[in-house]
Amino acid sequence: MEEKYSLKVIQNGQTTLARQVRSGAGANGQALVVKAQDAAATYQLVNPVTLTSPPKLQFKRKGDDLQISLPGGDSDMPDLVIQNYFAVEGNAVKGVSQNGEWMAYDTSVFVPKPVAPGDKPVKALNPDSPAAVALGEAPLSALVKFDSPMGLAAIGGGALALGTMGKGGGSGTPSTTNNTDALSVIKSYAGASSSAVQPTAAQYTAAGVTVPTGEQHPHRQGETQRLQKR
Repeated sequence: MEEKYSLKVIQNGQTTLARQVRSGAGANGQALVVKAQDAAATYQLVNPVTLTSPPKLQFKRKGDDLQISLPGGDSDMPDLVIQNYFAVEGNAVKGVSQNGEWMAYDTSVFVPKPVAPGDKPVKALNPDSPAAVALGEAPLSALVKFDSPMGLAAIGGGALALGTMGKGGGSGTPSTTNNTDALSVIKSYAGASSSAVQPTAAQYTAAGVTVPTGEQHPHRQGETQRLQKR
């Protein structure tokens, strides 16, 4: 049965090319041929109906070209050809697993491996030999979805605050790690907006700050005193 797939070329976070490719297109003399970008790019291949990618694809290297046969296709008549794919370092073919995770098809089997002096050479797969490549590389981290360094910092800061709050409330002398974490939370809260995570009494104690008695939070208490003086 013929299946249609969506091919997107992503470079620097932007889609530079979008095409449709069909299984069996190569056998009908209608293979999709695209030329690799001058810089590293990601080639995303997804079934637009199921929103997933084939668990395996037939790959073959021909010179610097990457030939891809979709499920049910013939490796001698590829459905998709990416010209000069291997001429640019960092290129990758990616797809979506059944779990909805972006993964990569490992094309490094076609690239000779550098070896240290004295090591036994590791040959690349014969360029004329097709290989069934599985969609099985480790999932991409969700952090790659954020193109802003500030976005990554915010996530990291939130994780630090939650982790520190989980450690608070214990008895005994605070550890060096707890002390450092608590101080980081307090500094973050002092210079942030009202939406920032409010430090607990245990965190003030861990940071070496004496917490005044009373129900009012020490940080808010200082604000109240400044207002009263006005």
